[in-house]
Amino acid sequence: MSTKQLDKIDIELIRKEILSLPDFESQLPIQGSHEAVGRLDIDESTLVEKLYDLPYINSILDEFDMYRTRVLRLNKKSCYSLHSDPTPRIHIPIHTNEHSFFVIDNKVYYLDPGFVWWTDTTKPHTFVNAGYSERIHLVGCVNA
Repeated sequence: MSTKQLDKIDIELIRKEILSLPDFESQLPIQGSHEAVGRLDIDESTLVEKLYDLPYINSILDEFDMYRTRVLRLNKKSCYSLHSDPTPRIHIPIHTNEHSFFVIDNKVYYLDPGFVWWTDTTKPHTFVNAGYSERIHLVGCVNA
């Protein structure tokens, strides 16, 4: 299985906490360090420090043993390159649209907001936002 819906969460509380964060272009670390953004030479599992006072979000990070967690923004009409990650990821859709979807191992998945999603990003994958509004997800690493 490449993706699995886990717990239901309070998406409105997450959205409220996200509003307290600084503006960012494509990604903002909320766990780890700002210096680790985009670096491949860092052991992701060491990036556990919580960078902001986000009580509800931080409780979710603890509950799912997440590390190197970031808020990712994908602009309208864009996508990521096809790639694989060293570990699975937890995705929490914050803002999305009906034309945003994951492609994992050549299968398409739609991740509804209001839930925590486990995704096997060790398989080849990309995310497509073919819609006309931005997509924002909270994404963190987890052990297999």
